[in-house]
Order: sequence, then C-alpha cells, then structure tokens
Amino acid sequence: MNIAQPVNSRINGVSFTFCEPAEVRRMSVKQVVNPVLLDALGNPTNGGLYDPAMGPFTKNHLCGTCSLSYFNCPGHFGHIELPAPVVNPMMFDTLYQFLQGCCPYCHHFAFNRVTVSCRGPIPRTACKGCGMHPARRISC
Repeated sequence: MNIAQPVNSRINGVSFTFCEPAEVRRMSVKQVVNPVLLDALGNPTNGGLYDPAMGPFTKNHLCGTCSLSYFNCPGHFGHIELPAPVVNPMMFDTLYQFLQGCCPYCHHFAFNRVTVSCRGPIPRTACKGCGMHPARRISC
C-alpha cells in the first residue's frame, strides 16, 4: 500500500460501537484481580492496574507482553470481571430516548431504524404494536 496515494482521501463517516464481553476478554492480555496498585517498594503488582503485561510502568522497564521499551510499546488491554451487570453511563441519554419512544401499553417501539438514525425530533405516529397510543416526541 502506497500511503502517498491513499485509496480514498475523503472520509464518508465514522461510527463507534461497544464490544461484547467475550470480545473484550479475547482482546485482553490480563484480568485485573488485585486491588493493590504498587508493592512496598513502589513496583507494580501482578494482577493489578499497573501489571507489567499491560505495558511498561516506567522508562526503565520493558513490556511483559511484547518486550518493547516504554517508548515503543503501544500498551495492552486488561479487563475487570464485575459481579453484576453495570449500565454504561455514556448510554443514559440514548436509553432514555428509547424508553420515551416505547408504548407504555404494549411496550413495542413506536419507530423503526430509519426514524432512529435521523437527526432532530421524531414525529408522532401511532404505535405499531397496539395502534392506539401515539408515540411520544423524542429527539436523537
């Protein structure tokens, strides 16, 4: 690939998604299980947030995963297993909008994918589930 002549120099769009739990575990190099960050001598502990497998702690250390230096190692993901499901706070606004577009009687969504991908207020329409309740006005 010649980077001097890119295939497409115009970006049409960017999208972000969340990873599934199995995908996060697959990408992770280490599970964080130790709540202690550093030992008594100031060195990172195994299984902690500063575990050497996730990248060098200081300029003098090497990465435990790729054996690269502080400046060359890109860093590696770790994960924490939580005992209960946790709602991502970045999704509160989106979840609230979806709940506003849900019929309180039959619990069906009163809009389709095309409507959700729009910008601006979603127009009121009859519920597709029960046909009686008009959808509330939401914006996305």
